[in-house]
Amino acid sequence: LWNTNSTNQTINVSTTGNYWVRVTNASGCQKADTILVTVNPTPVVNLGNDTNLCQGVNLVLNSGNPGATRLWDNGTTGQTRTVNSTGTYYVRVTNAFNCSGRDTIVTTFFPTPSVNLGPDVDACEGSTVTLDAGNPGESFLWDNNTTQQTRVVSATGTYYVRVSNTANCRGRDTVVVTFHPLPVVNLGNDTAFCYGNVLTLNAGNPGASYLWNTNSTNQTINVSTTGNYNVVVTDMYNCVGSDNINILVKDPPSGTINAVYGNAATYAFNLLNTQYVTGVTWNFGDGSPTVGGYMVQHTYANNGIYTVTANLQGECADSLVNARTVDVFDAAGGNTGINQIDNKKELVMYPNPARDIVTIENKKDYKMQQITLYSVVGQQLSSSKADSPDKHKLNITGLASGIYTVRIETDKGIVIRKFEIAK
Repeated sequence: LWNTNSTNQTINVSTTGNYWVRVTNASGCQKADTILVTVNPTPVVNLGNDTNLCQGVNLVLNSGNPGATRLWDNGTTGQTRTVNSTGTYYVRVTNAFNCSGRDTIVTTFFPTPSVNLGPDVDACEGSTVTLDAGNPGESFLWDNNTTQQTRVVSATGTYYVRVSNTANCRGRDTVVVTFHPLPVVNLGNDTAFCYGNVLTLNAGNPGASYLWNTNSTNQTINVSTTGNYNVVVTDMYNCVGSDNINILVKDPPSGTINAVYGNAATYAFNLLNTQYVTGVTWNFGDGSPTVGGYMVQHTYANNGIYTVTANLQGECADSLVNARTVDVFDAAGGNTGINQIDNKKELVMYPNPARDIVTIENKKDYKMQQITLYSVVGQQLSSSKADSPDKHKLNITGLASGIYTVRIETDKGIVIRKFEIAK
């Protein structure tokens, strides 16, 4: 009979205490004994619940029970152990009574999203920069609370994003975007100046790179000709500015003298194709006084060949002489030193009207020397030596229909004839 009231031969005990038993045999004889049983505590080991963590995080496992001895699965014997990779970890703890306890924990480390917005960005005003957080399919949160993988920015600032995966592991990155102003290029207003001068165009922005439409790569260029000049300026941030300017270089005054023959040795003069002309002074080449005006008329007193000049005044030059000759053959005063003859019967032209060739025949004893052809307005069309003293064929192929004048110089004087071309 045990003091636990058990009547079995053996009992199991698990608590500290005095245990006694009384044994009675078949004869009724009894014997008793007592024993003190001490039950020492087993170490309580709790590494915690199985855990999911993100890569890059350290987990400290603590086996508790200070003063006890312990043995981890990797052979270490410290009370704590730091782990940072997926695995099953266990420890056995033994106390001073040589009682042991143990525990096991499973840790899973999920990858952390790798986020790289790239290096800090230098951009130009007026442009945009697209930031890409990568990691398609994950969750995104930008500093402005947008949740897309990419973000377009157009203002200077510091931008950051946080990326979370399905294990709630998070990665983040920050980038600084700076928008720089475009180079300000001002070549000035369109400009006109006189020939012989030089204008320096300056694109400014020292230290930048330059490309002119003249292929120059300098900050400044010198221009002396009319044209449009353009420059593209690129600064250290690859920002581009440009400007262009129209330059007009005023040339010396110019024009072409036009002479229109009237009658009785009278010519009307004017200028054609004038440029930069502010005034005209005419010299008719016969010793008469000069005359001013854009359109003038002059009557010659004597026959002859005269050189007419126009003194052109302009914005950029005092004068420019433009000369032409006129041939006067019907002046009231006649020839200067040569008699004018006119014998229609003895100097003939045929056919008249003509088409391609006019034949001139001399039936008198004087000799033909020079044949000159004029239009109806007195413009000299051709001049050549006579084919022979008594006969000349005048080629009029290519001339338009109309009235023409022929001046025939002979050894005795000048003969004037008119004829018609009919095509």
